[in-house]
Amino acid sequence: MDSVSKLESDDNQEINLKDFFNFFRRRQKTFFITGLITFSIIIIYNINKRINSPLYLGTFSILINDPLNKSESSKLTTNSTDAIAKLAKNNMSDIDIPTLIELLKSPILLKAVADKYEIPVKSILGRISIENGGGKRWDQKAAGILKVRYLSNKPKRDLNLLNDISETYLQAALNQRRQRLRDGLNFLNEQEPILRTRTSKIQRELALFRERNFMLEPAVEGLKIKEFETKIKNEILNLELERGRLNKISKNINDGIIDTFGYQIDINSSETPNKGGLEVTSLDSSLLEQYKVLNLEISKAKLKFKPNSKIITGLLSKKEQLKPIIIKNQLEAVKSALVINQDNILNAKLKLNEVQEVFEKQPKLIEEYENINQRLEIAKGNLYGLISARENFNLEMAQRSFPWRITQNPIISKSPIRPNIPKNLFFGAFFSLILSSLAAFIRERTDFVFHDAQEINDETKLPILANIPYFDIFENIKVKKVDFSSLEKEFKKNDDQKSKYANFFFQEEFRNLFTSLRFLDSHENLKILGISSSIPTEGKSLINILLAKTLSDLDKRVLLIDSDLRKPQLHLRMSLNNISGLSNYLTDNSVKLSEIIQNYNLEKKWDVITSGSIPPDPARILSSKRMSDLIKNLKDNSDYDYILFDTPPLYGLSDTFLIAENLDGLIVVISTNFVNKNLAKDTIRNLASKSIIPIGIISNNKKLTKFNEKKNGYGYGYGYGYGYGYGYGYGPNKNSLASYIDKEDEKNKKNFFNYLKNIFKR
Repeated sequence: MDSVSKLESDDNQEINLKDFFNFFRRRQKTFFITGLITFSIIIIYNINKRINSPLYLGTFSILINDPLNKSESSKLTTNSTDAIAKLAKNNMSDIDIPTLIELLKSPILLKAVADKYEIPVKSILGRISIENGGGKRWDQKAAGILKVRYLSNKPKRDLNLLNDISETYLQAALNQRRQRLRDGLNFLNEQEPILRTRTSKIQRELALFRERNFMLEPAVEGLKIKEFETKIKNEILNLELERGRLNKISKNINDGIIDTFGYQIDINSSETPNKGGLEVTSLDSSLLEQYKVLNLEISKAKLKFKPNSKIITGLLSKKEQLKPIIIKNQLEAVKSALVINQDNILNAKLKLNEVQEVFEKQPKLIEEYENINQRLEIAKGNLYGLISARENFNLEMAQRSFPWRITQNPIISKSPIRPNIPKNLFFGAFFSLILSSLAAFIRERTDFVFHDAQEINDETKLPILANIPYFDIFENIKVKKVDFSSLEKEFKKNDDQKSKYANFFFQEEFRNLFTSLRFLDSHENLKILGISSSIPTEGKSLINILLAKTLSDLDKRVLLIDSDLRKPQLHLRMSLNNISGLSNYLTDNSVKLSEIIQNYNLEKKWDVITSGSIPPDPARILSSKRMSDLIKNLKDNSDYDYILFDTPPLYGLSDTFLIAENLDGLIVVISTNFVNKNLAKDTIRNLASKSIIPIGIISNNKKLTKFNEKKNGYGYGYGYGYGYGYGYGYGPNKNSLASYIDKEDEKNKKNFFNYLKNIFKR
């Protein structure tokens, strides 16, 4: 993963436990001071309130609904009387609790009590509270009880005040109920004439209906019509059965079957009941008798004579002569019966149609009748209910007194309830904790700096090569021109034991920086290095000088080059002339490298190239071929072990990016408690986007903080690592630290102020 992706992934990580502890250590002062001040204010406020203005709780309870009457009334069947009574009372039994509470707390209702005790009404309203339910039972509030609470600052006086308030509430309830009963009674009296008129009108409408339709009860008349219709249908069915029998007889006669006994044909109709049937016989009974005798004689003759004898033949001839006559007579009789039967069926069907037409009108008449009758019953019921409700109202006004009752007499607690010291202290501690955490969080969110080397390592994912401790002697060294001879005065002021420890840390940190470079050098050949920072005033120039001095003291040949052509610093800090330097060499081909090199320490082989004249376009000459050739020649030059470039700041300038392309490595200085961390991270991202990965970070403690002082022992950072698993540190134990320093060789025992003094001594 490259540096950019590391930084982006790190930005998305959640705060871990270590970050939380670091945050708490950094902001513990803000946290504790804010919490202590807040909690102290809460304590003082509660004590003052408890002593000077304690509050006592006064209470009483009022029953606003009678549960016994309510349970009995619920058993009654709902009828018109109940409906009219409820209408007249305007739902008086259903109390709107929120509205009632607002009414009881109204200034108009309590003004008389306030005037009596010479208390502002607003004061009473601010102290009184009313809620529904005097208690809980089976997870249900007592909806018919109001609990009145009053915060009292004068218990003796306010007990009488509560008694007066309770009496005021009872009297107000009584007056209100009486007024509502009177209003309801007036409403009933106004409605009675209207209901009587409506009832009379419906009764007249019912009488007109009966006269117009000639009936008293349409439903009864309809049943009679239905019975008559059924009777006609049965008569038609019988006639149709008789017609079938006649058709069958007619067929038998046509087939030559003669009934010698005649025919009894039923032709009864609904108009001629119980007259028997129409007897149809032959027109001459003697012919039928002759026919019977001939049949008898033929039967006897067949016993005596042969079938073809004259006697039998003669008898058969007579029979055949009589048979057509008899058949004709019988067919005429059956035909007459069929005609009569058909007439009877047609008459019956006509009657059936008339009856059905009458019956079809009957449902509409019944509906109309029922509608009129129903409206009449309702009107009568309403009139009766109104009369009954009026009697009940008169009885209630005469019998009932107070509709509400006091279920708990007014009392006032013996001990104050406000302020509640334990409760307020608990919530005060909780509030103080929240407020102090919020203050610490706001302070942290408005502090966009790194606080220690470990935080820099966590944020940038780059190894920390050194952690330069804070040293107050450099507090006043700014970018301006400084005369370092004035440092001797500072050296003499700081010759105590604490300064020795600080000097030791400071000296060892630069030696450890060299050690870190050696470990890095085992992987790559790091000869030409650049040291830069995100913004100016982070101490990069002084770090370049001190590192060069450290390398020189370790017998390394060093060339220090000031490549900041915009705002050079080395010649000012090292008291060197800047007549001719790097810019002159890059812009003038006639200038030789040896002409711009100045020896700073001849014995130690420490040379310096100042910046030279400030050019109009530094970026152009730094990106020139002569610059790249210079770096290449210096790299191949065996006269120097290390070549250090003091480069311009990275943020907003392209100079260092142009130089870094030709360097063996770039080191970035990041100042704790000084530079904006987002700015530093953006600088690392910009380098990585141009494929320039810094070899490490130098953490510079530019300011002294309580956090660093507690973490590092004496306020001088000494915890660091090289990024490869190497690192060590000295604990803050004073005796063990002094013992270690005392065991060092004589050179290390010298005060480090003398060490710094030699750096600037020519």
